[in-house]
Amino acid sequence: KAITTTPDTAPAPAPAPSLCVLVADQDPATFAAVRAALPANTQAVAWADPTNAVNFPRDVEVAVLLCGTGTPIETILQVFATARSLAPELVAIVLVEPDHADLVSILLAQVTVHAVVEKPVVATSLSRVLDRAIKLYETCTAMRRMEYDVRRWERIYSLRSATAQVAHDLKNPLSVITGNA
Repeated sequence: KAITTTPDTAPAPAPAPSLCVLVADQDPATFAAVRAALPANTQAVAWADPTNAVNFPRDVEVAVLLCGTGTPIETILQVFATARSLAPELVAIVLVEPDHADLVSILLAQVTVHAVVEKPVVATSLSRVLDRAIKLYETCTAMRRMEYDVRRWERIYSLRSATAQVAHDLKNPLSVITGNA
């Protein structure tokens, strides 16, 4: 992200990263429905070839992955595995075509799927699903940050306790030495 400056001003801050909905599906109508259903601070990235979806964009925060079942199951599993390794809180949604309903049971057995949406995708119902998915992602992300903060404060507290104990242990012999001098 480029930062532009002029001689009289400080650098302009980079815009806050927006959340991204990653659509790994071959159907252009799906992407159009996703674009119509997106919340305000969210963008969509689509791959017509889901095998390319393993190359996640690094400059955006991928919050939701929508993956169609029109691709081989191995590819879908690889996309989900890559997504989870890059964004553990990622919310996964499977877009099921009517003739691929049998893949849902396979996916549910191997991957954590948060929602299943039947095709053809309708923007109004997808909007509700995406809103809930983004709220779930934001909640999980906030919880992970709080857990990190708790662990950090626990480390700081234990370091302070150890430092206080060392200071106390050094004070006793020093008191004896200075008292006898």
